[in-house]
Amino acid sequence: MSDPHLDGSPEALSRLTQVADHLRGLAVRPDVVIVSGDLTQSAGSLPPADETVLAAQNLESLLAALSMRVPVFCCPGNTDDRVAFASRFGLSPPIPGSMHQVHRLGQLVIILLDVTVPGHGYGQVTDSILAWLARQLDALSGDERAVLVMHQPPTPLYHAAVDGLFLHNSGALEAIITRHEQIVAVLCGHTHAALATTFAGKPLVIAPGIRSAGVLLQEIREPGSPLTTDDVPPGYAMHVLQENHFSSQFRTLAQRSR
Repeated sequence: MSDPHLDGSPEALSRLTQVADHLRGLAVRPDVVIVSGDLTQSAGSLPPADETVLAAQNLESLLAALSMRVPVFCCPGNTDDRVAFASRFGLSPPIPGSMHQVHRLGQLVIILLDVTVPGHGYGQVTDSILAWLARQLDALSGDERAVLVMHQPPTPLYHAAVDGLFLHNSGALEAIITRHEQIVAVLCGHTHAALATTFAGKPLVIAPGIRSAGVLLQEIREPGSPLTTDDVPPGYAMHVLQENHFSSQFRTLAQRSR
C-alpha cells in the first residue's frame, strides 16, 4: 500500500483503517505489509521540532492501524519527516542522509531504498545509493529472491503533470537491476494511482493511494486542475511470489457512505 498521508485528520486515518480492517478480514492474511512512502503529511505551518512530534504521533497511528501480527515494513517518501521516521523504526543511515533497509523473510529479501530528496517531490539515486544497493544485491545467495521498494517510480508514466516528480538518474539504477536476476519486482507509490509496467525487464507495480486517488491525464480538462481526488475509495495491491513468478492484483474498497 502507499501514500496514507496521515496528517492528524480523522479522514486520513479512516481511509487507512478501512484498508487495514479489510486485510484483517481476509481468509488468508498477507505474509508481510509494505507501505511505500508518504506515511505522514506535514501541517506545513509548525516549527520543525513540532512537525517532527506530529509526524511521530502519526507514525504511531499508522502502525496501530496496521497491527495484524505480520511484519510491516515502511519506506520513506517525500512528505515523511526523516528524524521521526528514523527514530520510530530505530534506523541509523547506512550512508549519510538515507534510510535504506534490508529485511529477510525466508528466501525473500525486501530492500527498501530511500531515494527522497528533502524539500522536493522528486527522487534521486546518487552514486553512494547505487553503490550501497549493488553491495546488497551482490551479497544475495543463489536461492534468494529480492523485491526492491522505493517511493518515486523510476520511469516516466507519460503524465505531463507529474512526470517531473519521479526518480532522477534512473538509468544507472536500471543497469544495476538488469545485472541481478534475483530481483523479481520493483514496488513504488507516489502517483496515488494503481499502475503496472516494466523497468529493467522486471515488473514495476505502483500501489493505489490510500489518502486520495490520482487523476488520469485524460481526465484533466484545464491547467491547474487538481491532480488527486478523495472521491475515489482507497485501495491496495496484493502481490504473490511463487518461485520466480510474481503476480499482482489491485483491490479498490467499497465507497463508504458520508
